[in-house]
Amino acid sequence: MPMDHNDSFMNGLELLARLKAAHWDSIIEAAIVMLTSSNSQNDYEQVAHYGFKGIMQKPLTEDKLPSLVTLFSGGNQGY
Repeated sequence: MPMDHNDSFMNGLELLARLKAAHWDSIIEAAIVMLTSSNSQNDYEQVAHYGFKGIMQKPLTEDKLPSLVTLFSGGNQGY
């Protein structure tokens, strides 16, 4: 499931903190990719800390879809 880093309702890190608090770590590690427009190393470190499946730069375009498929098939984490 792609998740926006800076969603207006709840950003991805806030949602992940809630999922971790509910002990849903296996869902985070298996199914969530953070989408971000940020180039901040701190943001990438936070994504790695929370255990996302991976991180991808926005915009999510057609040419990036193969990388997304690779993430979900067990390939490189995209960090």
